[in-house]
Amino acid sequence: MVDRLWARFNVLRGDRGFMELIRGSGLVLFFKILGGLSAYIFTLVIGRVFGADGYGVFEVCFTILMIAGTFSRLGLEGVWIRFFPQFKIDQSPAKFKALVRQSIALISMVSVIIGIAVFLFSGPLSEVFHSPSLKVPFQITGLILPIYVILSLLTEGFRAMKRMKAFSVLQNGSALLLAVIFVPILLPMDIQEDRVAIIAYGISVLILTMIGGWFFHRSLDRQVISGVRRKVDMNAMLRISIPIMLTGALFYIINWTDTLMLQYFMNETNVGVYQGAFRVATLITFSQFAINSVFAPMISSYFAESDMSAMRRLIRQVGALNFSFSVPVFLILVLFPETVLGLFGMEFKEGAGALGILAISQLFNALSGPNLYILNITGKEKVAQRIMALVAVMNILLNLWLIPLHGIMGAALASTVSMVIWNIFATWYVYRYYRIITLSFLDAWIHPRD
Repeated sequence: MVDRLWARFNVLRGDRGFMELIRGSGLVLFFKILGGLSAYIFTLVIGRVFGADGYGVFEVCFTILMIAGTFSRLGLEGVWIRFFPQFKIDQSPAKFKALVRQSIALISMVSVIIGIAVFLFSGPLSEVFHSPSLKVPFQITGLILPIYVILSLLTEGFRAMKRMKAFSVLQNGSALLLAVIFVPILLPMDIQEDRVAIIAYGISVLILTMIGGWFFHRSLDRQVISGVRRKVDMNAMLRISIPIMLTGALFYIINWTDTLMLQYFMNETNVGVYQGAFRVATLITFSQFAINSVFAPMISSYFAESDMSAMRRLIRQVGALNFSFSVPVFLILVLFPETVLGLFGMEFKEGAGALGILAISQLFNALSGPNLYILNITGKEKVAQRIMALVAVMNILLNLWLIPLHGIMGAALASTVSMVIWNIFATWYVYRYYRIITLSFLDAWIHPRD
């Protein structure tokens, strides 16, 4: 038995793709853990200082920021990841520099326009959620939006170039850690309490954007040594990126409809309790995020080389790693939900039931593998878009039905059903197009020799 395990280990050690996945994802996972700890420290600080309602205000603003940010990026971050390996194969890396330059110019303009719209319509938007006090936090959100969008685009640019250390450092957890530092600095100032968290976060995003922009410029110059100024056909790029953007927007709508509808039907306290449970549940997919971050550019390279056997082997390895990390965390959360949530404050314990339901959805998501990544990166972004559109409509209807009846438990049920459905559809389509099952144990059984 020991000899067989050792032999298997030596085989994996000799697998170049697997070792690249482990080295890259290990680094990202390390920073993701640090970032995750920062996120939980932020939740702990805001929850303890301002209560569940104060934390709820931040989460509603952050939801608006993420959805608006997705539309502002126009899906071009997905185009960067998809085409950088192709440009390298074609020995035309200067095209990538041109794509970056033109993308940033376009996205800066779009994000400013959307940010101004959020600022100007903050009053009516706050009335929609039956909370006029949200007007000023929404205005701050509109001001932050362009900076947040550039930071998220730079972060994905580092991933496209496989600069995983920079990609990891610029994650949202770093912004939240910096925000924790700024909260006590802002508290003595004459600032209303429900605005402190979003202002602190905005300052953090600005600092990271300046640092990230400087390093990104240097990294891009190292990758592309060429004095020739080139242009790419942005209309062609947008025809590819818009479906990616719509898929991303639908993804956020699915994931954040529950938050927005809880704010609409209930109040900031309920949002805070629910989001505390949701944030804890995402511990199950910690490893999935890290692994997928490395997986995306690797699978893009394999697809560009038409190496389907390597694609299948990599997907199977990703599934095995996700299983190893996600199941133990799932068991801890379902066995001790109140203990974990109680760390953020006694009122957060009310989310224990929702945590159990959300943990199931996150486990199913982890075990289903990187199915949407595969569809988006391999030219099937419109298929992914249709899947997410269908599930988004279903998710909205479920939340409209279940939240008035069951509160945060209804929101958790709606989120879980939606996540299960989209993973089933996406897994089926990956199998239909590539005869690859992202559920790794099933694929290993069906294709044992690959």
